[in-house]
Amino acid sequence: MSVTLGEIAKILTWAYILRYALLFSALFVFLPVLALKTRFKSLLGALFDVEAQGAGMAIVALTVMATAWTTMLTMWLILAYGGKRFGLGGAGLSPSSFRWFVILYSLAALPMLAGVFGESIRQGKTSFRAIFGRTVLGLALAAALMGLSWPLASALKKIGLEKGMAAFFSRLPDGGAGYVSYRSGASPALSLLPFHGMALALCVISFGLYVMVGHAKYARLGRSARVPTLAYVLLWLMMLCWGLTGMAFFLDRYRVPVLVPIFLLFFAMSFSPHSDHFYHVLERAQKESISPAQAIRAGGRSHVIVVASSGGGIQAAAWTARVLTGLELKCREEFGRDYKEFGRSIRCISSVSGGSVGAMYFVNAYTARGLPDRKILDQVVERAEASSLDEIAWGLVYPDLWRPIFPFFWSQKTDRGKALEVALERGDPELSRGLADWREGVQKGWRPATTFNATIADTGERLLLATTDLEPEKYGRKNFYGLYPRHDVSTATAARLSAAFPYVSPAARADLGGPHQPQFHAVDGGYYDNYGTATLVEWLDDALNQPDNPIQHVLVLQIRDSASTAPKKYNTSRGWFYQFFAPLATMLHVRTAAQLSYADSEVNLLERIRYQNGAKIESVVFEFPSEDVPLSWHLTRQQKQNIETAWQQQLKPGAGWDAVKNFLVEAGASKTPPS
Repeated sequence: MSVTLGEIAKILTWAYILRYALLFSALFVFLPVLALKTRFKSLLGALFDVEAQGAGMAIVALTVMATAWTTMLTMWLILAYGGKRFGLGGAGLSPSSFRWFVILYSLAALPMLAGVFGESIRQGKTSFRAIFGRTVLGLALAAALMGLSWPLASALKKIGLEKGMAAFFSRLPDGGAGYVSYRSGASPALSLLPFHGMALALCVISFGLYVMVGHAKYARLGRSARVPTLAYVLLWLMMLCWGLTGMAFFLDRYRVPVLVPIFLLFFAMSFSPHSDHFYHVLERAQKESISPAQAIRAGGRSHVIVVASSGGGIQAAAWTARVLTGLELKCREEFGRDYKEFGRSIRCISSVSGGSVGAMYFVNAYTARGLPDRKILDQVVERAEASSLDEIAWGLVYPDLWRPIFPFFWSQKTDRGKALEVALERGDPELSRGLADWREGVQKGWRPATTFNATIADTGERLLLATTDLEPEKYGRKNFYGLYPRHDVSTATAARLSAAFPYVSPAARADLGGPHQPQFHAVDGGYYDNYGTATLVEWLDDALNQPDNPIQHVLVLQIRDSASTAPKKYNTSRGWFYQFFAPLATMLHVRTAAQLSYADSEVNLLERIRYQNGAKIESVVFEFPSEDVPLSWHLTRQQKQNIETAWQQQLKPGAGWDAVKNFLVEAGASKTPPS
């Protein structure tokens, strides 16, 4: 049987008309496969690690079915009335076929539910019985919402909304084709075609669910998660499905591509400075200038430790916290319960991206008496490992979804960056105080100097948010307090700016002088130096290159979140299409390899030069032994266990712990532990 060109053209026309309905249906069905069975698992796999305790599983089941019915109804309406609207002929689907679409798309929800179900069981979140019960509860709530659409549609019809819409569509140049039904005879009338009213009712219910979930999360930002990240993603798909399929069905009749008005709107709103992203600045309380030399001598020690912590998202945060707290606890175990010399020996921490988050929790734990007991140090690790993905998802799906459309009506201080910042605070008021408040402890010698490394997007320079001052400023490096001498940022803001992972967190500028006042945009510190060594080497060189230097021995402790080996597999057999993205791929690969090479070269060069000037410098690397890095602000239970296992490997003979132990023994700390 041959297929004519006319039939092929008709098939392609239908495919174009159905493009958004097909796209969202495919995303809905195949998202579990992409997230759990492909190389995208490191980025998307965390979506399916749903906390089954509480209402999490029920909310996921509810949003899964709501999204399924949204895609179902939009698909059915296009197939039923697309022929009339676009002059393709045919009677379209009959109303009796609607029930089969409900069944089909309800079954299409099974892969999504199975993915969440399987991951929850695999991660050992709770029992099969508990997960099943909460899933059934969510499905029952979804069925209730679906059932509510019928009486709501009747109510909308009674108040005349359907009649008004029918009158509006009938006045269009096409006479409302695909929307309006005309009845002739003794009493002529027009009305919406069947199920358009139900679509309106279900759209209202969907938007109500979207608003309710968003408001509930806004009231609990930074506290325990109630709505899983996957639910936000599904709500986002649901709203986009309603918007894009509805616009396409209307505009395609007039040969206007949907993306054209969207692009024009976004383009027009992009000129509004209100649509930009901002971070909040404070009035600066502590204005004393502290040099690296003052900070390194304040501890009163001749043997000191300095730390460089690399970027890498939540794994870098957790690994940094695990290494630093683990070394402190191991020292106490080795030299005595009250021994706290490891923490007291640290005089500087230079951190980047995720490493800044782990360093923030660790440095915040310091008191004038040193680091606290095991219980508090264990909480440092728990905080660094805690997920922030729900807050980021809320920020993307709510304030940042509407910001390009209504920039004048949305708070400039509320976005996904602020949501991440609130999550990082974990309800600790100390982290909402100014970063400069830490300077008092640095000056008195009981808190290490800290630098959160960010990057200025507008110039490509390094931006230091630090508790000491590297002077003078030079090209390639700016100090926050040099740019804003009378202002400060909270500690959580400083860590957030350093950890502004590409696209996950926005490029933000200071909220000074109103939105029309130009300011630098800060982004992730990993753009410039992902290992934190550039700032650490400059800081150490400045601290030691002073008259009457008392420092005899420096241990440079490098914390790296993933294995620094070259990839084992190379795909060197490429076709001509590779030429399109080869420059970008090269830039990304060179960035990683070059930064690591520079980090090693800088530390090695400093070791040789300083040894000749009387200060012995040696380096030890604590490297997480895996290249499989989770690319989201969420760790599964297994990933947390992997961090603990990797830490135990560092305690074996010949590993990193031996170098730290030998350093402290040489310093004489183990012979005369403090009282």
